[in-house]
Amino acid sequence: MLSILSILSIGHGSVLYPPTRNAIDSTIAPWKGATIGPNNTEQFPQTGHWNYMPFGCDCSNGTDMCEAGQGCFWFSQGCTIGCKKCDGNGERVPGGRNVCNSTMKPTNNDPKYRTSDRNIPAGSPKDSTQHMPWRAPGNAPVSDPCGLAGGTWNAQTLGGDFNTTKWATLGDKGSAVLPYRPTGVVWKRGGVGKPTWYLRANHGGGYSYRLCKYAAGVNVTEECFQQTPLDFTMESRIVWRNGSSVPFAPTLLSKGTFPEGSMWAMNPLPTATEYPPPCAHPGGPVRAPTAYNRWGKNPTDCSGTWPTTLYIEDTVVIPQNIEPGEYVLGWRWDCEETTQIWQSCSDITIE
Repeated sequence: MLSILSILSIGHGSVLYPPTRNAIDSTIAPWKGATIGPNNTEQFPQTGHWNYMPFGCDCSNGTDMCEAGQGCFWFSQGCTIGCKKCDGNGERVPGGRNVCNSTMKPTNNDPKYRTSDRNIPAGSPKDSTQHMPWRAPGNAPVSDPCGLAGGTWNAQTLGGDFNTTKWATLGDKGSAVLPYRPTGVVWKRGGVGKPTWYLRANHGGGYSYRLCKYAAGVNVTEECFQQTPLDFTMESRIVWRNGSSVPFAPTLLSKGTFPEGSMWAMNPLPTATEYPPPCAHPGGPVRAPTAYNRWGKNPTDCSGTWPTTLYIEDTVVIPQNIEPGEYVLGWRWDCEETTQIWQSCSDITIE
């Protein structure tokens, strides 16, 4: 039975491929089959549910890959750099919020890698994002390496949208409650993998892919993921719901990241005009289906606050010397505009 929380966490993103543990509820009603096609903008059209975000995370690309269950509801919030833990509070205050009153200075200050307030001097009183996760990629703590259901432990205005299932309820740790979900995805060591992800709502920042060796009965940890961050190649791709696609070179950052030297990709989709979008399509303004059915339009078809009509395919390098076997692929998106970190875990094989 669903427990519907009529509250919003205005963020959200998730990995679509390899299929994630976080989207395990896509195998049951009402999420099963709940993709949104090119001519249908209603969420769960076959069930008659009202189009409201807390039901699920299906993106409007219209492909089977977009059958994402509640994959975008697993995250950590109330997380800022220099702190030891997240406080779960999604409050947003003028000037930014420092969860633990840390004195840590941001390490990501070059405007080239900023997704918000690029023209404001780093560390100045007007630098409202200086405590946010993306300002020192990988440094901010997380509540769980696979995310918390709803991002927090208590229902609140910003955060806490999660529908109770047989696997999880609000505040559950993904690493503890989400079952092993074999995907059949096999990547070769020394080769590349092509994971894909999408944004339901855009908070800037950037992201990293990591690996942790799978062991039955043992929960993955953030420390395990930190041991094997993956490098990106310069080959990424945007795919729209009509099947068209365009390649682009990701903006990659390895300086000032944690673990030291780990490679992170900047979110390629600007919310407005902060930096150039990764495609030449003018295509705008573009309606943003599934964004509560009432949030208007995006500036172009590869930018905006609600870029749900596309997904991003990255290319990551599998280490040549990694031990073959079963692994958990972790995705961590550190936001710049909020104290939120989105996460997902996928089961894959490396041979």
